[in-house]
Amino acid sequence: MRQPAPLIALFVVSGLTGLCPSASGQGFGTGQRPPSTLEPVGAPQEPAAAPDAPPAAADPPKAPVPMDDQDEGEGSRPNNPQGATPTPPAPAVAPAREEPAAPPIPPKEKWLEKLPSADRQALDAAIGWEVPAPGASVQFVGTRGPEEWAGKVVLFQSFTSKTSGWRATLERAGNGAAESVLIIGIHTPDGDEEFEKLVEKSPPPVPVLIDHDGDWCDALGIYRRPVNLLVGRDGNVRYAGLTRLGIKEGTKALGEETLDAEAGPRHRPDGAAVRPPTQAQFPQATGNWIGKAMPDFVVEQWFTSQPDPTGKVLVLDFWATWCPPCRAAIPHMNELQASFRNDICCVGVTDETNSNFEAGCERYRLRESQFKYALATDTQGRMKRSFGVTGIPSVFVMSSDGVVRWQGHPNGLSADVMREIVTGNSALGGGGGSTDSAPRKRWTSSAK
Repeated sequence: MRQPAPLIALFVVSGLTGLCPSASGQGFGTGQRPPSTLEPVGAPQEPAAAPDAPPAAADPPKAPVPMDDQDEGEGSRPNNPQGATPTPPAPAVAPAREEPAAPPIPPKEKWLEKLPSADRQALDAAIGWEVPAPGASVQFVGTRGPEEWAGKVVLFQSFTSKTSGWRATLERAGNGAAESVLIIGIHTPDGDEEFEKLVEKSPPPVPVLIDHDGDWCDALGIYRRPVNLLVGRDGNVRYAGLTRLGIKEGTKALGEETLDAEAGPRHRPDGAAVRPPTQAQFPQATGNWIGKAMPDFVVEQWFTSQPDPTGKVLVLDFWATWCPPCRAAIPHMNELQASFRNDICCVGVTDETNSNFEAGCERYRLRESQFKYALATDTQGRMKRSFGVTGIPSVFVMSSDGVVRWQGHPNGLSADVMREIVTGNSALGGGGGSTDSAPRKRWTSSAK
């Protein structure tokens, strides 16, 4: 672990802004706009508690459990989880004029590809509605269009021929899918003219639709990253952004589905091309900080590079090198940061002195390369006291507006819970999501 830079700073995050120093010590979510540059300040003072913050003597979110094998060190005692997984929130209300078609089996975590939140939100907005008719700017190559795929299970795979592996992308698109599934490629506007010349010499391995202006891709939620959409025999998009396992299980479910004689394409009402919830939905969590503005974000030194949490979900993990449960939770925190790297910012905060931290890392063979998230120190334990933490490890999760959405032991923070928080954060405008009711015109509002 390298020696930390001798920087003592108060960082402030307000709304969707990043971490910035502030001599005044105003905290996350207090409404003050932080300065635009990072400047070192003097020795940090005790920050004022958040308006709704509990006193230091209040009961902690998780009661500390004494451990016989606790090593010598400073700070709080280890905290073992005893809580149950939070109940997921109720689903968002669908458009009033017509209910979107539901998938025969809800997609599971391993079915879905890990995508940036903006891409995931755009794709999810198409689920449950019919595939819109291709416009005049869409060119058919090897297919007659909608009349050919009517009544069939269809897998659409987007791509661009500007990447050298585009042919392999199309050939692998249906791996694991049932033989009866029709595979159709969708070429985005990126490199469309060059693709026309390519197909004259060598036809693509599957039928392809070339979207020259991007309007059709926008309606389907397709942008520059190759993605897929799985359409049922009723003509509605049922799944989107699937892994190979998702394609296999999704096509199997749609193939076994009993189609209602009255079932058919469900037309997307005006203004429903993007269907964010009218109000951000977050997991139903328990804890004395849920729904409250977090206190000031205060660190003295970064042991790793300083992260930028702008627009992201902030995950604070109070830990220490001497704490066995804290060390055991490191792989789980690494996995969360890696799985949601575009949407969350994890920060591990210890109140150990520099010398004790370095000694602990040496004793337990902890190296910077073992951490996929940021590490910082606050030797005075100001944030920990403000949160009322008396047992570690203890995690607090904040949406980009500075409100606490989850708290507890890190092992209780599952990928499913984190996904719900990320989705809710997108509805707030964080993570690249959009809260507008109008379609997102990513292709037609920008140059190819």
